[in-house]
Amino acid sequence: MKRILMLTNMYPSPSNPTYGIFVKQTYDWLCADYDVSLVKITKQKSFMRKVNAYFLFYVKSIFLGIFKNYDLLYAHFISHAALPVRIIKLFKPKLIVIGNIHGEDVFFGFKKFSRNRKRSKAFLKVSDYIISPSDYFKQRLASEYNYPQEKIILSPSGGVDVSLFKPMEQEMSKKTLNLDISKKYIGLASRLVPGKGCGLLVEAFSKLNDTGYCLVIAGNGSEEENLKKRVCELQISDRVVFMPLLPHEKLVCFYNSLDIFCFPSESVSESLGLVGLEAMACGVLCVVSNNGGIMSYAVDSRNSLVFEKSNCEDLRLKLQKAASLDSSKIQSLKSNARNTALDFASSKVKNEFLCFFRKVLSL
Repeated sequence: MKRILMLTNMYPSPSNPTYGIFVKQTYDWLCADYDVSLVKITKQKSFMRKVNAYFLFYVKSIFLGIFKNYDLLYAHFISHAALPVRIIKLFKPKLIVIGNIHGEDVFFGFKKFSRNRKRSKAFLKVSDYIISPSDYFKQRLASEYNYPQEKIILSPSGGVDVSLFKPMEQEMSKKTLNLDISKKYIGLASRLVPGKGCGLLVEAFSKLNDTGYCLVIAGNGSEEENLKKRVCELQISDRVVFMPLLPHEKLVCFYNSLDIFCFPSESVSESLGLVGLEAMACGVLCVVSNNGGIMSYAVDSRNSLVFEKSNCEDLRLKLQKAASLDSSKIQSLKSNARNTALDFASSKVKNEFLCFFRKVLSL
């Protein structure tokens, strides 16, 4: 049996079950066919714990890579795996190296991520192939890093479990989440951090004409308190509901509780945007920004309504339009959204992903 060393600094844990869940998915896929050694870092609560976790991550990665025999090394977040991978390649020059790129890995909108570029370049120099979550990232990787396109493989972040994320009865979904069954909801599920457009959505929602909608936001992050403060300032607290980060089994109820799902991402590092696809898989009417990897699947007026990234007024207009669509147009958009999500089904992504690994390991 072929042996794979998998490295990742983003992996779920009991306290953070959704953090890096797509990384675990690829690990599970590989374990079915190969002998896989996993070196991982889970989300850490303090700076010192993070430093210690990375130290152990580097030491274990280098030890296994040098002293154990592997046929292939597979790394998620290439910038953070660059150091051990380069050292391992010095001792094992014939080892096949595959990297899976992510948002802040190679493209970033904030200065704090700029150092990742140098690390990513170092990884790219020793890699044989790179897996990209979207064609948008593939084109940027080829143009900004001069990486050969024939070595970039498309695989959309584990895909969507369409057997889980599917249309459900709305009233039952609302009851599951203790939402008022008599109200209509616009919703967002996201990390509440800069670049996700959460503040933009709050501003646009506050300017909507009287549609009778409420806004529900599910997630947590550094911007949570600022968002709650802004909601109070705009005097819309009676129409805005905040929920914590939801596990997948409740996230499907969240999507199905909504009349409109909004994905207002502004970040240049938006690699794909699985939440948009998950909402589409549930047959929800979606309003999304024309940003990054989202445009790999969103088509304006066909499977969603698309607004100009960071444009609050355009977002308001598209939300207003979504709220006023007739039932036949809504059904058409929902049906097309579900069909789009089926193209990104996990089963399909899994088959293509494993087919690529089989091909590489048979060379």
